[in-house]
Amino acid sequence: MTKAMKRHQAGFSLLELIVVVAIMAVLVVIAAPSYQQWAQNARFREVARDVVSTLHFARSEAIAKNQQYSVKFDLANRKYQLLDSTETPASSWTNFPASVGMAMAANATGTCSGGSFLTITFNPDGTGSAY
Repeated sequence: MTKAMKRHQAGFSLLELIVVVAIMAVLVVIAAPSYQQWAQNARFREVARDVVSTLHFARSEAIAKNQQYSVKFDLANRKYQLLDSTETPASSWTNFPASVGMAMAANATGTCSGGSFLTITFNPDGTGSAY
């Protein structure tokens, strides 16, 4: 082989690079919506884990300290807080991300009590109630 042939064989041609870039562009266009949905689902799961963790903690504190503990949700301002038996905040307010919708379901009579607040209270025996 001559030097000219060796130089020609090294590297990629412009056509090869264009084909690779086009394939990558198609893959990005296909994958972007899936990634966005995955990221949104991950945010929902994170918020759900945080709320469940707070509820579990409130219940365990109620049992351990033999007094009521509550978790108060402020639906209008999209946040929640842990309260002890004297309604003293046991934690600061935790905000929900803007992408997470909050609403209170109606009870059996079709009415909602408490306005934009929902409070879940745990008793020392481990039972709970919501109002």
